[in-house]
Amino acid sequence: MENLKYFTRHRSSGRGPRGRPGGMAAGPGRLPRLYRQQGGYAKRGNGKLVEQVLGLISQQKEDEIEPLFKQLANDPKVTDSRKQLIQAVVTILDGSRDPVLADDPALYFADAAEILFLIERLEK
Repeated sequence: MENLKYFTRHRSSGRGPRGRPGGMAAGPGRLPRLYRQQGGYAKRGNGKLVEQVLGLISQQKEDEIEPLFKQLANDPKVTDSRKQLIQAVVTILDGSRDPVLADDPALYFADAAEILFLIERLEK
């Protein structure tokens, strides 16, 4: 509950996630990550993209990930946060497991949480 109070207080004040010591791993992005860790499903947005990537990996269809990302990269409606998420996912799929990838200021809280969630899922 303390994390929820922190999240709502600082989210409404305009203070970003980097204002709290420890980066995204300890900050407001922790709430969406906890939801996902406990079996919560990404219902929309970039969380669905991470789920799609994990699904392709589990089905051994990794060759379908790159065309998906190229299609999204060429879409003029793609947000900066989604572009940053895609770059982080590519870095993770190339072998990096550095949680600092989630500390990119161009990412929304939930996208940063998805990066951390993806790292955790791939480490299992």
